[in-house]
Amino acid sequence: MPGVIHLFLTKNNHIYKIPSPKNYRYKAIAELSNQEILYVLIYYSTINRKPSEVLEVSFDRIQLALEGQYEYTNNEMDMHLYNFNNYAYMDAKRLAEKEIIPLPKALITPKDIEKQALYQYIKEKYPVLMKSLPLMIEKHIKKCSCIDQEHRKLVRDALAIKNRVKNI
Repeated sequence: MPGVIHLFLTKNNHIYKIPSPKNYRYKAIAELSNQEILYVLIYYSTINRKPSEVLEVSFDRIQLALEGQYEYTNNEMDMHLYNFNNYAYMDAKRLAEKEIIPLPKALITPKDIEKQALYQYIKEKYPVLMKSLPLMIEKHIKKCSCIDQEHRKLVRDALAIKNRVKNI
């Protein structure tokens, strides 16, 4: 049975574990009001209802509201799906046919200091997950880097096609 850990990591590398959201609303944390934080999701497998290994991690930078609340709205969903909506199932030729070629948004990855804070937290709270967490974080970063490079190459190729057609 899989499980999920929701974490907010502040700019001063303090970590808050929060419960799973209800109706896309996250628990308010008053001391984090109006701050940008790194939102970390850790998906893990369980054995006998205890975490056993990390399956996947994901990161997002989010802005909390004045009362320390975060609500996942349709607008935020559109922002998170920006690259998918613009580049999924696209090739350079089809992208070049668009009037304006959109620039890809960089995917979110943690900084080294944020990774160290996360490792320290997991080591203290969930030591069994430390075996697989560093590997999964590095795998996530590498995957994000590859996706970013693919999007950039697709845009470069589309621009080259568009320029060739314009010059003819």
